[in-house]
Amino acid sequence: MSLTYENLPTNEQFQEILKEKLQDLEKEVRDAKQLINLHKDWYKGSPQQQRSRKRSYKKNLEKLPILESKVNLMKNVLKEEKC
Repeated sequence: MSLTYENLPTNEQFQEILKEKLQDLEKEVRDAKQLINLHKDWYKGSPQQQRSRKRSYKKNLEKLPILESKVNLMKNVLKEEKC
């Protein structure tokens, strides 16, 4: 069985894939920040709303630093690929 590299993306295609992934990650970061801002007053409302908002608030607070580090990593990869 021989290995072929014909199906691998070219450098330009790879750049485009990375740019699309970066845009998706940046959108996720914006959404997480928006939800954090929306639910920062989670203690207002009915008890059921408080539980739901608090859960969403905490989940997005945990997710935000991870997403931001992924965005920084993607930007560094793109920057290195251009050089």
